[in-house]
Amino acid sequence: MQPTVIPLEIARVRFDVASEDGALLSRLRTSYGPFVTAERGGIRVSLAGEPAALAGNPSGEVVREDEELRLRMSPQMGFLDRRRGQGTLRPHPSLLGLDMLLRAEITLRALEAGGVALHACGVELRGRAHVFAGPSGAGKTTLAGMLEREGARVLSDEMMVVRPGDDGRWWAYGTPYRYGTREGAPLHALWRLRHGPRSVRALTRHQAHRHLVGNLSLCVRGDVEVELALAGATRLAAAVDAHELTFSLTDALRDVVEAA
Repeated sequence: MQPTVIPLEIARVRFDVASEDGALLSRLRTSYGPFVTAERGGIRVSLAGEPAALAGNPSGEVVREDEELRLRMSPQMGFLDRRRGQGTLRPHPSLLGLDMLLRAEITLRALEAGGVALHACGVELRGRAHVFAGPSGAGKTTLAGMLEREGARVLSDEMMVVRPGDDGRWWAYGTPYRYGTREGAPLHALWRLRHGPRSVRALTRHQAHRHLVGNLSLCVRGDVEVELALAGATRLAAAVDAHELTFSLTDALRDVVEAA
């Protein structure tokens, strides 16, 4: 039996995920829905072997060994050979291991392109992207939902990739972790979030840089990756205006975000 291949594109990185398990493929289509494409030719990740049984709250990490990414999560182990553009992963119904490997590769590609991955939500308004970085509890998901109800397109509510584009501009891309859409948009502004009466104030380049560094998403934490991420944050803070948005749950926000 030939495996079925589901092509994905996330933040300009293409994957071909292959499996013979129909139920697993169905969950994959649901989980990655907006990022499923019709074109093959990406990094091939084969879900093969007996499904792993992970009880409780499993944890693990992705480590880089030269040009291989290795998933360390007993009993769910897998790897991705970046030189050959292929990898193998023992499947699990939650897709947790697959998510971890793909996140790591997406992050590395962003860093290698001079960009960063951020703990952030992002929206598109009038063809321009706004990225709101912040830790858990900052209000990213809440803000994304509020702006979506005012007509914005949500790029992601949890993890954003921001990288230089071929046209010389910075571009923002959503990810499927936890909710997102595939098409990117040119980046207009960076934002820091606070709770309180609605207001907007400009951040200095130094303040923006500190905020970006504090919200870097690093799925692989080697010295090289940290150095690239810090350099990317420095370039981004110098290139794009940043603001602080203070808001409450009752505010209308689209007008103040678009005006920045």
